[in-house]
Amino acid sequence: TGAGEGIFAGASFTAPADLQRTWGLSTSYADLGPMTPGVRSVQVIEESENRRVIAIEIKVLWKELRLVFEVEQEPPEAVRFRLVHEVIGDYRGVCLLRAAEPGQTRVEMATW
Repeated sequence: TGAGEGIFAGASFTAPADLQRTWGLSTSYADLGPMTPGVRSVQVIEESENRRVIAIEIKVLWKELRLVFEVEQEPPEAVRFRLVHEVIGDYRGVCLLRAAEPGQTRVEMATW
């Protein structure tokens, strides 16, 4: 998309779990398929300590798409992703975590 075009979304909330638990839940992709409507499969193609490449097959209405996300992780505080797709375009996002009150984590997310 050109400058000023596209979709931006942001959200922030306090998770009722400590930072380590929230990090673990935020970076586990095993349940993504069963939890997300339209997701047919999730496959980790490449994995290292701070980087993953994840392929997700989805069905939206009558169209099936294979989306490949590059995910960079800075444990336990940040997850950044990028998707480049011929139909969807260049799509990016970030999830930032920080310890809040005891047993809680502040989560800030944005996509663009």
